Amino acid sequence: MPRDTSLHALRRKLSRVAGDSKLESLAKERRSASARVGGRESLTEDARGQRAHLDNLVARDFDTETSALQKLENGDFDDISPRERMYLEAIVEEDGRPVVFVIDDEFDVLPDPWTQLNADPVRSRINALMPSIGRIEDISGGIPQHIGTGFVVGPNLMMTNRHVAEAFVRGLGRVRNQLSFVPGIESAIDFRRENELDPNDLSTSVRLTDVVMVHPYWDMALFRIEGLSPANGGLRLSVQAPEDLVGRNIVVIGYPGRGNDRSRKAVQLERKVYGRVFGVKRLAPGEIEVRERIESFDYVVPAMTHDSSTLAGNSGSAIVDVETGEIVGLHFAGITLKANYSVPLFELARDPRVVDAGVNFAGSVPPTDEWDRAWRGIESLGSGGVTAAVPAAPFATGQPGQQSVTWTIPIQVSISLGQPLVGTNVGPTPAPVHAASEATFKVPVIHPNLEQRSGYDPNFLELDGGELVPLPEITEAGENVIARLADNSHELKYHKFSVVMHKERRLALFTASNVSWQSEDKFLSDGRKPSRGELNGFDDDNIREAWAIDERIPVGEQLPDKFFIKDQGAFDRGHLVRRDDVAWGDSFEDMQKGNGDTFHTTNCSPQVAKFNQASKGVDNWGDLENLIQGETTSERVIVFAGPVLDPSDKRFDGVDSSGPVKVQIPRQFWKIVIASTEDGPKAFGFLLKQKLTGVPLEFAVPEDWKPYQVAIQEIEDLLFGLATLDWCKVHDVLEF
Repeated sequence: MPRDTSLHALRRKLSRVAGDSKLESLAKERRSASARVGGRESLTEDARGQRAHLDNLVARDFDTETSALQKLENGDFDDISPRERMYLEAIVEEDGRPVVFVIDDEFDVLPDPWTQLNADPVRSRINALMPSIGRIEDISGGIPQHIGTGFVVGPNLMMTNRHVAEAFVRGLGRVRNQLSFVPGIESAIDFRRENELDPNDLSTSVRLTDVVMVHPYWDMALFRIEGLSPANGGLRLSVQAPEDLVGRNIVVIGYPGRGNDRSRKAVQLERKVYGRVFGVKRLAPGEIEVRERIESFDYVVPAMTHDSSTLAGNSGSAIVDVETGEIVGLHFAGITLKANYSVPLFELARDPRVVDAGVNFAGSVPPTDEWDRAWRGIESLGSGGVTAAVPAAPFATGQPGQQSVTWTIPIQVSISLGQPLVGTNVGPTPAPVHAASEATFKVPVIHPNLEQRSGYDPNFLELDGGELVPLPEITEAGENVIARLADNSHELKYHKFSVVMHKERRLALFTASNVSWQSEDKFLSDGRKPSRGELNGFDDDNIREAWAIDERIPVGEQLPDKFFIKDQGAFDRGHLVRRDDVAWGDSFEDMQKGNGDTFHTTNCSPQVAKFNQASKGVDNWGDLENLIQGETTSERVIVFAGPVLDPSDKRFDGVDSSGPVKVQIPRQFWKIVIASTEDGPKAFGFLLKQKLTGVPLEFAVPEDWKPYQVAIQEIEDLLFGLATLDWCKVHDVLEF
């Protein structure tokens, strides 16, 4: 968008927010609102100092906003700096682009400047669409996992984004043998999922039964669904060109989750606009803006933009023209304080293949051959969108004596459907295209109410004098990189263990687990030890384990299961907290709860199979796990573990839920085992090159493993100033 054009649009939007007042008044109103937080009389000295610092920040923000608004009102566009432009965009986002809940298929009352949408006939026109817009979910594990949004576009036909579909579908195109669901992942759409309804209720879920189309150019996919009620009718899709819609009022209806952008400004906007409730149906008003080109998969596409408030989870949302009630766009991406991007329905109406699929367009437009090349590239293939030449499997390069190994992951071919098959080695032999397709993947049973887990217990060892074993302490530098929950805390609590995530690396900074190998904790009252399959809830030996996203933090701050099913077997999913270590308790349910919680992606780290599986190497991390199990059968221990997140770690191309990504893969993993001995608590530190799986160990270390034992100070150094291990250093056996 030309600079003057975009600033004219900004002035128009801000004038609407300001009403009859001058634009400068907006800055004064925002400063007054900030001042109403309260006085300082009852604050402590430290709190008063913090408040004074905040006041200074507010004052600087006020000066910047005032200056920018004055320039905008006077038309001095050339004098507006990029920083001032960002503040102007923020005012629109914070004060002019609200988000409201949808309750019982009706949207809550909108505030100024959108009150005109609260009255009929507009209100009735919008509310009539609600029953046909739903949340797409993975319900494989019995607890719905939020993936995105979708809406009904024809008889038993649903539309969403291609990148949403890739969470549970493989292939491109529209030919049946080119498209299939990922085995073991059961996908559904729920047209409710409103605020204060039971988030785990599956009674209103409708299964997706067939993949109709995954578009090779646009970020769009179509599915067949069954069991729709007459209320879930097909929406009408507009055939108006985006150029004719610029400035038109719209609403976005979907299911925003927590955003992936965790920058300071983005988090401030998120909290102000959305509060702390995510994954439920919302409506957000805004305006259509001019087209912008943006990279989408293998192409740079001319997307339609809009300025409604959206977050991750809005992918696949319906963009509704409030004048007609027609869907004008399919939302697929957004950049904070810049733009939101959508697939224009006008463009899909120009593709005869989409029309032939039965999509309910409001009219017809002349067809185009602009995307024929993309279609030909897909339709010439035999299956699944796999290119004719299958590239070699991952391979390693390196010189003797070097500690660094470079792993190449050929991600241009999507042939692996899940966890690498046992026996798959990293080597030069290509994996057969059908190798993983014979297995069925499913998320193990995960008990509900994750937010009520108690997490790691620092009193687990019941040390003399009530001494506790604290978590590693996050430093000031660490505070800037850790992922946070909605309440701003950073400890992800599970059953018998906790995880602290590094949001930029998308891996755990560390884990902390309470481990028991006492026989009474591993067997049921009838003397039987539950099998892995029983704990997983699997009734078939051919079912393989899939992993679930933890929705308490953004998807962009963890590596989804998709990263591992798109890497052609290059990496194992490595448990940082070992499944067996926390699958103990006084009942089957107690054991199963710990077992299932370890299958969250927050507890997963990419590990090369050679280093992950005890059968594939010598003195690897899998061996250490087995050693630990054998050495601690009569005791309880505490285990801290994590990857060494070295800034120099190599980056690898991969795929996540949003598309292609580059991910740094750790070369080393560390583990600290804390045990209570006759001489008091002792801490044992271990460091292994290239691979780890979380497991405890014991205070008697066999000679074979002593070369891997290190001082805990060395492990702390490898946390790169993000956390400290003071308690563990005091009790380090190497310091005695």
